[in-house]
Amino acid sequence: MGMVFVAQTISDDHIENILNDPLLIWLFLSPDDSSIYVEEVRKNKTGFFAKLLGRKADKNTIQVPLIEYKTGENRSIDLDKAWHGIHYLLTHSEWKADPPLNFITCGGRVVGNIEVGYGTARALTSTEIEQINEAFKSIDHQYLKKRFNPQDMMKKKIYPEIWNRNAEDDETLSYCIEYFDILKQFILETAENKMGLLVYLT
Repeated sequence: MGMVFVAQTISDDHIENILNDPLLIWLFLSPDDSSIYVEEVRKNKTGFFAKLLGRKADKNTIQVPLIEYKTGENRSIDLDKAWHGIHYLLTHSEWKADPPLNFITCGGRVVGNIEVGYGTARALTSTEIEQINEAFKSIDHQYLKKRFNPQDMMKKKIYPEIWNRNAEDDETLSYCIEYFDILKQFILETAENKMGLLVYLT
């Protein structure tokens, strides 16, 4: 299946909550299945109790917090495998770059030390989303086409390393542009709703 980039809307208040208690992220990533959260809390508590008392935590005593979503919260998109190509078109870098256009691969705040797919999730506040939205206003298809450099993308190992395919037989640039348009609209709507984002690779 490969690595897919996911972005999910979240309020600033809830960002602060999960930064203070990272295990809460499972209630946002799997809102219809609290058992994942319960199991992760149980494992965490088991380790604690095993060290101090030599017994396991009872999962029946674990309280699941009630999450009340705000307008515009808990919406998501994925960029399929185009995410790294889009990052390159925006920054001309392999991974690290300057904000606000570095948000696909870095930026924001890491949510604990919790593997949610390929690595940890990061949280970007509504202010950071507004900055991304402003930066996106000046980026169009022509801008992206001018920055498309298959040789450099292969040299920098831009995932999924398909960029040197014959242009007559393949539409790798169009693939990135299609998903950039989805991302741009999603960022606009997220900014309008004054939401932040959780971003991660799965």
